[in-house]
Amino acid sequence: MAKIKLPAALLAVLAAGGSAYQLMDVAVPIVEGNPLHAYLDIGGVPTICGGVTKGVKLGDVETIEGCTRRNREAIDIGLRDVARCVTTSDPMPESMKAGWGLFAYNVGGPKFCGSTAASLLRQGQYVQACDQLKRWRYVAGKDCALKSSKCDGIIHRRSLEETLCAWDL
Repeated sequence: MAKIKLPAALLAVLAAGGSAYQLMDVAVPIVEGNPLHAYLDIGGVPTICGGVTKGVKLGDVETIEGCTRRNREAIDIGLRDVARCVTTSDPMPESMKAGWGLFAYNVGGPKFCGSTAASLLRQGQYVQACDQLKRWRYVAGKDCALKSSKCDGIIHRRSLEETLCAWDL
């Protein structure tokens, strides 16, 4: 995947030298939307707000303020997973932390921490790690790179994550 054109709001945060948290706070609604009513995601998991699944059941309804709180709690978890699973002598650029934070937010900490990408990050092989994102294109056994799978949103998400990951390399 090549770098994609980032939305203006994300570019503004990058240009301002924003933190990984600030980048994710802008990126989550871009990649997930922010629906106030719980729905089943492509994998059949009850989801609300910016892709939040923890404690969600069908029928749940949230306010905009509640979604902001839920999204930010999930962002905190994603970034903690990255910090917990990847320790290197080289500090990771904020844009890269945001890319991996979005990924961990989406797939969950255990999957991120056990991934080849996390192993490569721990070895300081940042370019190779970022390149791993394109491999994570399957949802519920469907290859989202195929139009017939009707889950191409994951492909766009991975492209955005990879672009953030490699932004400062």
